[in-house]
Amino acid sequence: PVGLKDFSQIIDLYYRYMKGDFVGSCGRRVFQSYLRELFERPQGSLLCAVTEEDKVIGFIAGVIDRKRFNYHWILKNLAWLGPIVMVKFFFSYDVRSLILFPLRAKLKIIPNQLRAKLGESEKGSLTDNKTNISRFDQGQAISLWLVVDKTFRGGRRDIASLLITSLERDLKRKGIVRAYAFIDRSNLASIFIHLKNGWQVSPVDDRSYLIVKDL
Repeated sequence: PVGLKDFSQIIDLYYRYMKGDFVGSCGRRVFQSYLRELFERPQGSLLCAVTEEDKVIGFIAGVIDRKRFNYHWILKNLAWLGPIVMVKFFFSYDVRSLILFPLRAKLKIIPNQLRAKLGESEKGSLTDNKTNISRFDQGQAISLWLVVDKTFRGGRRDIASLLITSLERDLKRKGIVRAYAFIDRSNLASIFIHLKNGWQVSPVDDRSYLIVKDL
C-alpha cells in the first residue's frame, strides 16, 4: 500500500521513465491530484515497492470504471483542472494526429515479429486478431501505469511481476473479475512481463495492444 509520504518519490519515478501519458503530460500538479484520487477513492488501486531504506523503486496503479472515475475527478477539481485538461487534450497527440497527420506511418513492430522476440513459452497469449475495445468499460478495471526503477528491473526479484500480481489481488478483493490495459506496440518490456504473468495480448490499432486477464 502507498502512503502520502511516498507521493513525491512516485511522481519523480513516473517522470523519470514515463512519456506520452495524457494525465502526466498535464503537469506534476495534475498528476499528483490524480494520484491522490486513486489513493482516496475505493475505485482506485495504487501500490508501490519500497526498499528497507524507504526508497520507492516501483509502483503500479489501476482504476475501476475509468470513465466514471475520471468524470468525478474532473468535476471535483473543475475550477482549476478543467481549463488545463481541455487545452492539453486539444493539443494532445491523438487529436493532432486526426487533424494534421492522417497519413502517419504505421509502426514496424507487427505481431509475428513480436512473437519471435518473446517466444512461445510464456503463460499468456498473443493473437493477430484486432479487438473491439467498446466492451471494455463499466465494471472492469484498467491498469494505468507500471513503473520500475531501471536498477531494480529483471533478476530474481522481478519487481514488475510482484507489482502486477499485487494489483491483481487488490482488484480481485474489490470484486473485479477482469483487468485490462493498453500498451504501446514499441513497449516490448511491458508486453513481455504481462505475457509472463498470464495476460492475453491482441492488437487494437497501428500503435497499441490491448492486454486482458480474467482474475
